[in-house]
Parts: sequence; C-alpha cells; structure tokens
Amino acid sequence: MTFIFGAPQYYVQGEGVLADTAKHLAEIGVNGNVLIIQDPATFGCSVSLRNSLTQSSISFELMEFEGSISLDAVEKFVGKVEEHSYDCIIGIGGGKTIDFAKRIAWAVSARIVTVPTSIASDAATSRSAVSHGNKGEIVEDLSISCPSLVLVDSRVIVNAPIRLFSAGMADAISKRYEYVLSQKCGAGNWFNANPVYFIDNVSLVMHSFLFREARYLKKCFTEHILNETVEQGITSMLLMSRIVYDSGGLRGAHDMFEVFHDMGYGRDYLHGEIVGFFDLVHLKLEDYAENEFYELYQLYDELGIPLSISKLGFPVKNDDALTELIQQLIIKVAKFNYYPKPDDIRRVILGLEDRIF
Repeated sequence: MTFIFGAPQYYVQGEGVLADTAKHLAEIGVNGNVLIIQDPATFGCSVSLRNSLTQSSISFELMEFEGSISLDAVEKFVGKVEEHSYDCIIGIGGGKTIDFAKRIAWAVSARIVTVPTSIASDAATSRSAVSHGNKGEIVEDLSISCPSLVLVDSRVIVNAPIRLFSAGMADAISKRYEYVLSQKCGAGNWFNANPVYFIDNVSLVMHSFLFREARYLKKCFTEHILNETVEQGITSMLLMSRIVYDSGGLRGAHDMFEVFHDMGYGRDYLHGEIVGFFDLVHLKLEDYAENEFYELYQLYDELGIPLSISKLGFPVKNDDALTELIQQLIIKVAKFNYYPKPDDIRRVILGLEDRIF
C-alpha cells in the first residue's frame, strides 16, 4: 500500500505580499528571465509585483492571456516563447489564465508561479491544468507538478466580485463530500495512491470552518473587509481545498460537473456554481441526513448558487435530454466504482426542480 501527499512547494499569503515578489522568487532559486502571463483585465492587481521585479533588477516580459486554453493555443504560444529559456512562468488571473500558464511552464521546462486574483477556484494551488476543445469541452486534464510558488495577495482576493467568492465557497465545500465518496469507492487520490492519514482531518477542519463562517465571510467579501477570519477563509478555499482534492481524492459533484459541462450545458455559469448544484444531487444520492442537506441547501440559496438544474439552462422538461444526461452520468461515475440507480438520479434532479425532497 502506497501513500502519497503533494502540495505547492512554497505558499505565501497576506495583504500586500506581491510587493515582495522578488524576495519570494529568490527563495525558490529564481533571480531572472521571468515571463508573466496575465489576464489583461487584472493588470491593475499586479503593479506591485512588477515593481518588485524591476527594483530587484529581475528581467521579465509580460504577455497577455488571450482567453483560450485549447491545445492549439498552447502549442502556438509555446512556439513564441520556447527559445527564450525562461527561468519561471508567472500566471496571474483566474483559473483559465493560471491553467494556461502551467501548461506553458511544463512545455518549456520552467518553474510555475501562480498569482490568483479571485477565489472562484483553487486552480492556483493545483498540480493539474485542463485544456478545452473547440466547443468548450474539456479534452485533457493534465497533471505534471505542483506550483513552485503560490503568491496570494489577500487584498486582491477580497476585492474581487462577490459572485466569485460564492462560487469558490461551493467549490470548496464540495471537497469533504467528494473525499468521503472517493474513499468509500476505493478510488484513491490524484497521485494514484492512498491519502496520508491527516487528509481526513484537513478535509473536516476546512469543511467545518467554512460551514460555520460562510455567512460572515460573505459579508466581509461584500464589504471588502480583511481580517483574521477572512485570511483563514482564503487559506481554506485556496490551499486546504486543493490539498484535499489532489492528495485526498475527489469523486462525485465534480464528475457530474464535467459531464454536464461537456454536454454543452451551463456555459454561462461559473465552475463552482455548477458544482454547488451537483453537491445537492450528491447528498441526496448518498442519503445524507436531512438536516445536513437542508443546511447546505439554505446556505447555497443565500450564496446565490442555482438550486435547480433548469436554473443552469438545462431543459429539464425534455425527457430525452434528461435521459441522455443521466446515462452519461452513470457512465462517468461507474469509472470509479460508483453505481447510483438511474431512477434515483432522475428522482433527485426532478425533486430539486420541484422542491420536493
């Protein structure tokens, strides 16, 4: 029996930490020839990072992320930069930008540094990066290595739009449920091994904290308030969440999300919003206690998470479409030895639609 744990090499969080970027790069052995890949909408968030590099005489080039993480887009970008022998790639932005930067870094054998500008997902601390096809479907989920450095400016995170916080909260809360199902099904973690023993406690501490503080955290993020509880929330949603995902195992709502997304549904919604709905499906299929389900349902309602599949744009009244979705879900989850009955999935989805639990 083999146990594997993986996480970012170096994680830095706090208000204004981007002003010390050069110092933190030195901690991982980087002192020059840096490529920054950034979503242009977030340029204002990284002024202090660029100033730090300039003041420390670290040469860097800034290139815009153009929005596509297709395999073709990655290949074309690599062709532009591979001859420059960059020491590291810094990805600044949301999940797509960071996933794109990871793929470029892996392709050119450079270290990857991630700088998230919101908390909508935990991509910044992940060892994985997806790639999309022409229709927006996930065509590859590649896992190479964890980031060498993660820089989290808490002020940048708390100033992001509140919808991004809500999506990130649902994404993080799902991790405990999915870790438990992964263990039940004997699926292992994303290193194809067993989780080390403390992962269960990490998932439980994270989950309990977020459930207890979610409403207070929403208030703080709405009002852009930064304090110790908010810092703990950011750590839970960005770091602990991903540790549970990668080193614990994740099966359930995220698998359902992938099927739903790849069938072309929910494209106007954030990853965490869709995962949040399928959390509710997950809890009902696994027969969680009614009080726990209702607590989650009420919390997600207050966070603005869609509570029915029609709210995600799915034609629930179309029986053929619903049957096809259920069939694809069954095929997906059977890959990790999970076998819910088709009639149960239908009952749960329709029950959520009609608020009959």
